[in-house]
Amino acid sequence: MTSYHCSDILIRNATTAAGTRVDITIVDGVIGRVDTAGPASGGAARPDTGAPGHVIDATGSLVLPAPAEPHAHLDKALLAQRVTNETEDLPGAIDAIIAAYRTMDDADVTQRGIAALQTAVAHGYTAVRTHLDCRVGIGSAPVRVLAGLREELRDVVDL
Repeated sequence: MTSYHCSDILIRNATTAAGTRVDITIVDGVIGRVDTAGPASGGAARPDTGAPGHVIDATGSLVLPAPAEPHAHLDKALLAQRVTNETEDLPGAIDAIIAAYRTMDDADVTQRGIAALQTAVAHGYTAVRTHLDCRVGIGSAPVRVLAGLREELRDVVDL
């Protein structure tokens, strides 16, 4: 029985935004080639072994680049159940978050940040640009925590 890496994939007959049909070869989790769609060959082949890989028929599907989140606030992620904005406006949200910061420690910010990033990655995101609060009464803990997450998850997502 021939084995192959789970990341050896051939995506056949995908349509680009320009309307071109292409075959995309992924080897070790990285796009190795993009070719004009051709006849079925039975599977992606690892260049180093020739072993067949997994084939995905993308006929009728549009292939797009991975999305990037341009404006996240990971230090405040997933707080809807804990923080209530009584006035339902921006000043009320700011006041509610500042009050909630005393209930947040490094472990809490880390856990919520990881959960938010897992959700983003599960939906195809490869990059997240985050803002955070660092002010009197909050300190620099969010900077330290999110810098740690950036390092810990560097092989998964660009933070």
